Amino acid sequence: MFKKIHMFRVKPGQELAAEITDYCVRHGITSGVVIGIIGSVESARLNFLRELPGKYESVQYEGPLEVVCAQGSVALKGSDLITHVHIQLSGRDQCRGGHLAQAMVFSTAEVAIGELDYQLVRYADSSASMSWGFSQTRLDQIRDRGPESSACHRTPATLERTWRSGSGIDTRTRPRCRISRGLSWNAGATY
Repeated sequence: MFKKIHMFRVKPGQELAAEITDYCVRHGITSGVVIGIIGSVESARLNFLRELPGKYESVQYEGPLEVVCAQGSVALKGSDLITHVHIQLSGRDQCRGGHLAQAMVFSTAEVAIGELDYQLVRYADSSASMSWGFSQTRLDQIRDRGPESSACHRTPATLERTWRSGSGIDTRTRPRCRISRGLSWNAGATY
């Protein structure tokens, strides 16, 4: 599943979301899972989805606050790198979580990202109740398209259309070649 696990530290006074994106750019990570983040922040701005499509309310929290956990994704939307992180923060009398918009690191933040061996791609999904979705395409499928296997050289968009059914994977129509494994699901955010 993971091609490589990346562990790195974000230092005091650095902005957490920007440093995660910067790390991914510097290390060529275009597809991954934010496995977790721990540490502390001096302040954070979290976004909360209030209305579809993609209407958010931002709330500012002052700390210091502990980063209890966080998870997310790293994907491409066209040629843009999208890092999408949800985070849970705690203080003496509060525990808050939401979509990470911005956070200034207090003592440290330790970040773990699992780089995937297939490409996550964000796309507009007008058929879903949410406004964006994901499709996964194996990297070898994109790179090694051969004329002998027409079912194996579908784009992420056609794979997604072929495989989508109302309740998940439609095994009756999926391509019958080993490298065409791919899944799709809906994501709940616009960027």
